[in-house]
Amino acid sequence: MTTAPSTVGTPAQAAVHDRVRELLTAAGRALLAEQPSLQGFEDARPERDRPSGESAEGAPTLVHVSALLAARRAPDPSPAAADALVRAVDVVARRRRSAPGASRTRHGIRHVVWELEDGDRLELVLGVRAALRVISAPFLPSPEEAAPTSPAAVLSPRAPSR
Repeated sequence: MTTAPSTVGTPAQAAVHDRVRELLTAAGRALLAEQPSLQGFEDARPERDRPSGESAEGAPTLVHVSALLAARRAPDPSPAAADALVRAVDVVARRRRSAPGASRTRHGIRHVVWELEDGDRLELVLGVRAALRVISAPFLPSPEEAAPTSPAAVLSPRAPSR
């Protein structure tokens, strides 16, 4: 009989995946509320779990890198509109006890990062498209397959019913 490693202080995979999905959904909804012309989101890069390089009580941990959610349409390119999108996501991040996001702009692309109290990292990239991604805090893997974290289907308009 094997003994599972202690999970004191280190969350389980399912809990982290749920937390990431909720964060992406809230941030995506905030962006769409601010700028409905984004018309939803799609997965531009797949999600994955990867080694964190850390361990919890001798067991190696993973981090979850969410799908890169990219808006279906280009954001309004005006600086005021970009600031409004950042503020919308900032409200979501602060609800999860984040300090203000660290922002940098290079080559016309604005990248804002929020380090959340639970160790997750929320990223917003504004350029030709608006994109969101979360990199989770380390967690202990589970033998069961975790649910996907991408809320792209929830954040995209449904086809009209006939």
